[in-house]
Amino acid sequence: MLKTYKAIATEIAKIQAIKHIDWDNDQLNRIEIENAFETPAVLIGIDISYEQKAKGRQSGLATISVKIVIHQYSESHILSNRIDQHLEEMSIIDDVHIALQNLKNDNVNSLQRISTKRESNEMGYISFTHTYLCGVFS
Repeated sequence: MLKTYKAIATEIAKIQAIKHIDWDNDQLNRIEIENAFETPAVLIGIDISYEQKAKGRQSGLATISVKIVIHQYSESHILSNRIDQHLEEMSIIDDVHIALQNLKNDNVNSLQRISTKRESNEMGYISFTHTYLCGVFS
């Protein structure tokens, strides 16, 4: 699982606008007790169901969630003086997906996006979660 996380985090780190990459430990639902982080941020969650193969080898199906977190602006309408900043941060959502389509790693095959979900919280964050399926090998 660590190799998969590192491969994904390394690919996402190539996006210069991303200011924070971390394991998804439910930070957005516990913001009052978590350390602050800069946005845009990416939180990565991985669940793998492994099947034992011969000689200590394993393969499995991974469900990978990649949560892009941005700060919510109250003035994001087209005439706002913050619209450019807002749209730039929104473009990171696509940048992350494109980066993950280019992921090349020996223990992860190509990622297939199965859903995207938008959420917001009372602390002013918007998150967009891409959920992917892929095969993993170890």
